[in-house]
Amino acid sequence: MLNELVPDFTKELAGFCNEHCGNRNAELHTGEERFAGLNRSQWLHPYYATCEVLLKSMGKNLSDLFSDSRIAEEMISAFKDTAAKAVAREIELSKKGWNDKSPEDQKQSLARTALWSTRQAGHRVKCPACESPALVKGTGWGAVSTEIDHESGLIVQKQKMLPSAFECIACGLKIAGLSRLSACGLGDPFIDATTSSAADYFDLHTEEELDEARALTAPEFEEDFNEQFEERDFE
Repeated sequence: MLNELVPDFTKELAGFCNEHCGNRNAELHTGEERFAGLNRSQWLHPYYATCEVLLKSMGKNLSDLFSDSRIAEEMISAFKDTAAKAVAREIELSKKGWNDKSPEDQKQSLARTALWSTRQAGHRVKCPACESPALVKGTGWGAVSTEIDHESGLIVQKQKMLPSAFECIACGLKIAGLSRLSACGLGDPFIDATTSSAADYFDLHTEEELDEARALTAPEFEEDFNEQFEERDFE
């Protein structure tokens, strides 16, 4: 995946590229006017944003591709501003819904949220709408590092994660996409750590498991019903 090599190439931009290429191919090969019904901001703004990310990964900038990069930069700013405004509205609506709850309902919601956030996988943060414990989930970025805790003997694996989705069950706020998360201060990368024993990490078996395996695979012999004989029986 390209986003593993270029972290700023988010799933949103990847999704846009897939859709944009599909529209362009349809227009080129079938004559469909795919772009005729689209506003310029629906495709041109994210197009320039994608170009900026890919150029940056090659050590270049917009001026290396476009003669007048100022227009492209303005559209990219508008693209980011639109995402920020949309997220701000969603946060305000969730905040209003939270404030409309009674103190008792808020207390019960916080109790459920505290339990939920400790049992779910993700990066724990404070909800921007109701300030309850919430979770940010992400996708792996870069190599996984493996370390051994010599005191406990446990193996710890760590990987940097790029945020991709946020959820708060207290007020119901959900935010998807790195650009939208960045717009409300939830877009910082975080570290995902997984701890396991040496037996689990190396897929080893305990002595009890080995005994069970031996019992299951031990050969079964039919009972010997031959009569006992003495040497004189053959004389």
